[in-house]
Amino acid sequence: MLDKYRNKEGFIDLNNTPYKADISERFKLIIDGVGYYYKYTTPERLYNELIAEELAKKLNIPCAHYDIGKVNERYIVLSEDFIKEGYTFTPMSAIIKERKNNNLEVIWDYLMKIYDDYDLVAKLMDQIVDIFLFDVVSANSDRHFHNYGILSNGKETNITPAFDNERILDVSRCIEEQRYNLGVDYASDMFKSPKNTLNKFLAYSDKSYTQRLKNMLWAITPESVDDILTKVEQKIKTKLPETTKKAVKEKFQKNLQMIEKSIKYAESKQL
Repeated sequence: MLDKYRNKEGFIDLNNTPYKADISERFKLIIDGVGYYYKYTTPERLYNELIAEELAKKLNIPCAHYDIGKVNERYIVLSEDFIKEGYTFTPMSAIIKERKNNNLEVIWDYLMKIYDDYDLVAKLMDQIVDIFLFDVVSANSDRHFHNYGILSNGKETNITPAFDNERILDVSRCIEEQRYNLGVDYASDMFKSPKNTLNKFLAYSDKSYTQRLKNMLWAITPESVDDILTKVEQKIKTKLPETTKKAVKEKFQKNLQMIEKSIKYAESKQL
């Protein structure tokens, strides 16, 4: 929909786009009648949302739709508003007040208090686990309480699509320390999510979750990552920098090796 405003560098050029600001919300634009949120980003993270979206597609995990743009020579990321008419979005921060409680066991308890419906909460928790495993596979360190929540129209209730995935491929926090923000432990403070989260999750959880994670790993093999990068290039209609592609491939490979090691350790303990 935005392709007609894309320049030769692959960016949506907001300086040549007939957008108007949505005065009801900060950082929201209306372009051709469609709402988009935007945020400024850095060259190092410019393509991360696009990469995460393509990875989510491979894994059949709902994800917000993203594009990249420029305004006054500043890089931005655009995301189409996924809150459609009739739906309300409740961020997890409005449900669970303390940052240190961003773990799967506590989330279950809070959701049961709100909905008092085992089947619904079980469905929501299954969707949250998918988001957590997506963060593991993408090495996303930033799934805090404002970056996921609940969408409902009164008849249907689900976890939001994955959004704000800018901090994927975080080598130091995720790949080296297994710190994902959303996890299975209590955080000591809002800036220090616990280490070794994946090892603990696999150790505490049913074997089926280990298998679910194993079933996701095909999506970050070298061949799949090549395909993801190709699809990003097709979307923006230009080639990605070679340095970017090389770095992305290397980080996914490191993450794949780390996850395989954790799975092997967990399976040795589950025997």
